[in-house]
Amino acid sequence: MLPESRSVARLMLKNTDVEGWTHAIEKENVLQKRSVESAARQASLIRSRLSLMESEHWELVLNGSAIVAIHALLAAAVKHSRLLADFMDLSLRDLYRRLETRIPKKLWAEFLEGCASRDSEMPDWSDTTQTKLRRSAYQMLSQAGYFSDTRRLELLRVDITSEVRSYLLSHDEHRVLKCLEVSE
Repeated sequence: MLPESRSVARLMLKNTDVEGWTHAIEKENVLQKRSVESAARQASLIRSRLSLMESEHWELVLNGSAIVAIHALLAAAVKHSRLLADFMDLSLRDLYRRLETRIPKKLWAEFLEGCASRDSEMPDWSDTTQTKLRRSAYQMLSQAGYFSDTRRLELLRVDITSEVRSYLLSHDEHRVLKCLEVSE
């Protein structure tokens, strides 16, 4: 969602009001979606992630190179989603620690089972929802360079860009940075 996220970051940096936001998303179709509902849903998700960060972070998304923007977006997603953060910190970190070269097919399911055993309030998601969550997480991680692609799932070492690392350190986002640095 890099192009869409850049558009949302631009709107956020302009302090776009509700009327301007609705006009940009629904009338101008700045996200280039087929339906108003899809555009509104995606804009809302991106905005909810980015709103957890400061304007300097939005600048990284808008004006940074592709890899800087992708790492910034992953940082926002990690801060937004405890599930993604825990998956990276617990499951991925363990694979890197053990010098594994691939992600096992059952890793996501095993991770969710572990979450349920640790947290009695964990939702009991349907198989379809679990699959959608896995696809989304794996797509983000693949784009950020943690593995080769979403089919072969070969683990790769990731060096978080200095711009994103600096932002996270200067804003006391140590947990987010810890999650992003799982391959180090």
